[in-house]
Amino acid sequence: MAFLAHEVNAIADEQHAQLRAHAEAARTWGDRIYSIFFVAVAGVVALLLFLQHAIRREIAARQAAHAELAESEAKQAQLLRELQSANEELANFAYVASHDLKAPLRAIASLAQWISTDYADRFDEEGREQIALLLGRVRRMDRLIDGILQYSRVGRVREPRSVVDLNELVAETVDLLAPPAHVRVKVGRLPTLKIERTRAQQVFQNLIGNAIQYIDKPEGEVSVACERLAGEWHFTVRDNGPGIESRHFERIFQMFQSLAPRDRHESTGIGLSLVKKIVETHGGRIWVESKIGLGSVFHFTLPLSLPTASREDSGVAFDEQLDPSGRGRRRGRDDGASRVPRTEGHESADPAG
Repeated sequence: MAFLAHEVNAIADEQHAQLRAHAEAARTWGDRIYSIFFVAVAGVVALLLFLQHAIRREIAARQAAHAELAESEAKQAQLLRELQSANEELANFAYVASHDLKAPLRAIASLAQWISTDYADRFDEEGREQIALLLGRVRRMDRLIDGILQYSRVGRVREPRSVVDLNELVAETVDLLAPPAHVRVKVGRLPTLKIERTRAQQVFQNLIGNAIQYIDKPEGEVSVACERLAGEWHFTVRDNGPGIESRHFERIFQMFQSLAPRDRHESTGIGLSLVKKIVETHGGRIWVESKIGLGSVFHFTLPLSLPTASREDSGVAFDEQLDPSGRGRRRGRDDGASRVPRTEGHESADPAG
């Protein structure tokens, strides 16, 4: 019996030991689970705190951006008001220039013309030269005012776009310029575009007029051409004149700049700056290539996005040359083309750069 009791006690002790081991293991796993849970909760809290801080920073950044945008919009609005005010002042200047400045000029011109006519027999050679000089200066000032007015209107005063055959436009422009008999003007095939006709004529009138005016050779030649390149129309006006030094390539497109003495060539120095503004306002570029003694090539581009108008008889290539009398024109091709009459009220651009 003692042996049996001993065995029972041993088994009971072993079971108690196993129970204690299981309880200890359970406590260990509980501690581990609690630790893991605590770490997870701490991580979530830390993540939430980080996200809260990040959100606050994002909100602060957005508020700063909105404040900066509001300040920028306020500045833009102020600049827009200043620009509108400047445009109004420019419009007022145009009115003053066209009325208050030109009226005295007309009076001076009329008086000088009256003196030169009624008192011509009382003047010596020097007196007649001085009167002629006075009339020339009045005409130059009148053209200068017109040039400034035209420059101020570019981009501000627009006319409705219309379908313009540039072949006819350039032919009409050459007729208006009436080049001397020794200057031959050749015009290649040009496109028909939907553009502002007056602005287009001002561009060609100034470029072709400059080329004709500065020809210094017994046989002058001016050629106008166009080709379609990637994304743009590329126009050229080429001459065999005296050429331009490369250091003047940028200067000639500035206001009131003229390379030749104005007593030799009547010029206001506005023509090329007007052309540049017109071309750039329409999304194009303009530049010049030239060599002394070999002539110049003026390039300008217009976006290919300008609407085109295809017609069977538009864009016909032809060569054009004034006859020795200085009137009319002879065509190499397209002899049956009709002459386009000059538009009444057309703004005559000063053909001088």
